Amino acid sequence: MSDELDRPWKRLKAARRAAGYLTAKEFSDTHGISQVTYNSHERPPRKEGGKGRAFSPPTAERYAELLKSALPDITGDWLLHNVGDPPAKIVSPSASKTPPHAQPDNQAARRRGSPPAPALPDIDPDVMAAAVTAAETLFTEEGKNPGREIRAEIYFALHDAMLSAGPDGMADLDHLRPLIRVAARDGNDPLHPMR
Repeated sequence: MSDELDRPWKRLKAARRAAGYLTAKEFSDTHGISQVTYNSHERPPRKEGGKGRAFSPPTAERYAELLKSALPDITGDWLLHNVGDPPAKIVSPSASKTPPHAQPDNQAARRRGSPPAPALPDIDPDVMAAAVTAAETLFTEEGKNPGREIRAEIYFALHDAMLSAGPDGMADLDHLRPLIRVAARDGNDPLHPMR
């Protein structure tokens, strides 16, 4: 087994990310857990030279229950003792091209009471780089600075539009400019206007 999941705190962090929670704060806030306590469970404990704290079997079971909607095969025993198979969605961080936690709309989905978004398909790095460059160029031209979440959603929308348009569509982004201008101007998310 890889060293990446050889400790309870590493498995907890990997499970949280695989469930679509971008940060420990997002997970703890969503579930009403003390952020300080949860953060300490995702760090190496003092006996391993870290500043975190080990978590107990009842706490491992609670975390497993909170993660079950996104990871139905997770158990407290796996989190705490690495007993059984890891949940299917958990892969070694170095083996994945797209991090499982890179799901830009999960936080908004949870605020709306929706389930987390499914895992993203593989991202084409060249197309994503072109999408980011195009969006950032337009933001500069418009003199706008949208927030991080809106930026990410625009990058992914451009990536998908560029992939579906094929090689000829990569250079022609004019049909996407109004979408980006609205988001940059208003700070609204054009892809999810109900936010």
